[in-house]
Amino acid sequence: MKKIAIFCCFACLSANTIAQKTVRIGNMEIVLRKAGNDTITQIIVDEPQASSSSRKKTKYVKDCNPNYSHGGYLGFGFVYPARGNDIYDMRRSFTFDIGGRNTFRIARLLSIGTSLGYSFYNYHLKDAVGSPGFEEITGDLLPEEVKKEAFHSNNLTTSFYTRFYFYPPQNNHRKLYIDAGIQGDWAFAKHYKVKDKDGGKDKFYNSYAFNPFYLSAIARIGWNGIAIFGRYRFTDAFNKKVFNNKDLPPYSLGIQFN
Repeated sequence: MKKIAIFCCFACLSANTIAQKTVRIGNMEIVLRKAGNDTITQIIVDEPQASSSSRKKTKYVKDCNPNYSHGGYLGFGFVYPARGNDIYDMRRSFTFDIGGRNTFRIARLLSIGTSLGYSFYNYHLKDAVGSPGFEEITGDLLPEEVKKEAFHSNNLTTSFYTRFYFYPPQNNHRKLYIDAGIQGDWAFAKHYKVKDKDGGKDKFYNSYAFNPFYLSAIARIGWNGIAIFGRYRFTDAFNKKVFNNKDLPPYSLGIQFN
């Protein structure tokens, strides 16, 4: 401020004798010039140039598509032990899911999405060996010889879902949403595993007894990268013609990380 004040005083005293004088202070330029009996003072302030990093950041934001997002997911769940004459009794059972998702925003509070992934289902059954139909799977194995038994299914999955936002997401942050859709499974590797009381283990494969394709309804409620999911299988995992109209529980619940 002191430099500017001294300069202004000097400019006023010498204005009648100076045709034009230019002084630059930082990004400010002061020009004094004589026009007849008048002295004209002009002050020019330069706008600061954006740094290279700022230009890169601006370009990145411009190139982003806020209506499209993609990423992976990892999920852990358990099979709900439903009861009924047409459902096998269950012990603890779990599911594992991993894959990728793509989401396309089509309205302010609405998106559609697809996924492709892998799922593993581990059903621990209780006293199933010896039931009608199991002789086609386990042969002449007797129930009293069995210590543990389980059905394992490795599936390739794909899904289509609709996502409803509770309020518009901003920059993919603070997203509170509900998903609803359908999921298709192809059980490419499946078997029935039995551990007997003597410590022996056997795996039984039967492509006719175990259905290769499933169709399920899915629902999720999520906040940012965490979601609680539920899944209900419409189709049968077991061929009911073999297993006397009995099947595995259709419900599974769990948590997913996106």
